[in-house]
Amino acid sequence: MARKKIIKSDVHAYHVWARANNKDSFPLPIADCWNIFNHYLNEITIRYDIKIHSFVLMNNHFHALISTPNSNLDKAMGYFMTQTSKGIGLASERINHVYGGPYGWTIADRTDVYAILYKYLYRNPVKAGITKNVLDYKWSTLTNVNFKYRLEKKVSHEQHIPETSKELIAWLNQPSPAELEEKIGKSLKKNGNFKFPKDSKDFLINLDPYLTQTFGKGAAHL
Repeated sequence: MARKKIIKSDVHAYHVWARANNKDSFPLPIADCWNIFNHYLNEITIRYDIKIHSFVLMNNHFHALISTPNSNLDKAMGYFMTQTSKGIGLASERINHVYGGPYGWTIADRTDVYAILYKYLYRNPVKAGITKNVLDYKWSTLTNVNFKYRLEKKVSHEQHIPETSKELIAWLNQPSPAELEEKIGKSLKKNGNFKFPKDSKDFLINLDPYLTQTFGKGAAHL
């Protein structure tokens, strides 16, 4: 099956992700992987004017929210995937594939979708059972300041995201129904626009606290 053609945008953000080969862990300590990924995140901000909103590194995959003012996601991610693969391969002295396939992408063409992706990204370590609090996970732009590029904050996409640090962390730590998070995860495996489940009525009822909780933002009008 042909790979879905990228929806190019100079306005909307994208959730991008990729997994290590065979779903194994990356063949380096995560601290070393963090340095490699952050080096090339910085590179794509310089070479391709990519804006980094958030990034989370797990043992065998990564998630990022980025935007592309020059509508060049394909070129930027092509460079990023190639160079991180070479970097990890060289440092680990392995010749096998580092990634199990091409990167996946979902376009956040609405502010509510952006919030869904933002929360899903930062809650990854919690869902994986690594930590109970998003602040306790080190390999994330939420907690780790060891990166050279300027992290994009307070952008127009963030209408449904709490503004203060205290409210943001409380919102991110607020669990959602497991069924809801499973549906979100399944949608992110398909490249393109975010697909809401067919049983959208129940999904939207459950989604309201997922987006806004009690921070005075009002319900998300999906």
